[in-house]
Amino acid sequence: MRALAVTSAKRMDDLPGVPTIAESGYSGFEAVTWFGFVAPAATPKDIVARLNAEFNQALQVPDLKKKLSDQGADVLGGTPEQFGALMKKDTVRWSAAVKASGAQVD
Repeated sequence: MRALAVTSAKRMDDLPGVPTIAESGYSGFEAVTWFGFVAPAATPKDIVARLNAEFNQALQVPDLKKKLSDQGADVLGGTPEQFGALMKKDTVRWSAAVKASGAQVD
């Protein structure tokens, strides 16, 4: 099996010879999977900040970082605000794609 392209905006470190979809002629294309931790909306800000700091620290543990990287993940971390913005952006983007496809829940 040969990889034809990756769907991320940049090439994967583990597959440097495999172009992105955008490099293959579909400019602007990007589709990535992300994982994150969420808490109820009413969670106090100090608790959110503490959880965020702990998760960001855990993501720097070499063994964990390697395991995630070995599975193709870009280990990023970040702030609650950055993650919230990503969720909002992807909700808008993929809602439009689902609507355009005509897909419906049975």
